Amino acid sequence: MIFPKLFRRLTEYLQGRDLSGFLPWLEVTREQVLDLPTTNFTHFEDVLDVQANTIKLRPRPEELVFVSAKTMSTAAAPWLAV
Repeated sequence: MIFPKLFRRLTEYLQGRDLSGFLPWLEVTREQVLDLPTTNFTHFEDVLDVQANTIKLRPRPEELVFVSAKTMSTAAAPWLAV
C-alpha cells in the first residue's frame, strides 16, 4: 500500500531517476509535518526510510499532520503558532 502524499512526490521525482536521490530532493521542499505523538514539527523526508528500491513511512499515517505550503496562516492552521 502507498500513502497518497508519498505517491504524488514519487511521481514528481521518478522521471528516469532511481531512489538514491529522493530524500535530498524532498529535503529541498521543506514540507512540514506535525508528529502527533511527540507534538513536534519535522519535515516529510525525516519520517521516511529509503533502502535500495523500497520506501517506508516510519510513523503510522494517522500520527502525522501535513502542513500545506499554501497554509502558512495561523488563523487557518492554529498549530503553526506553537
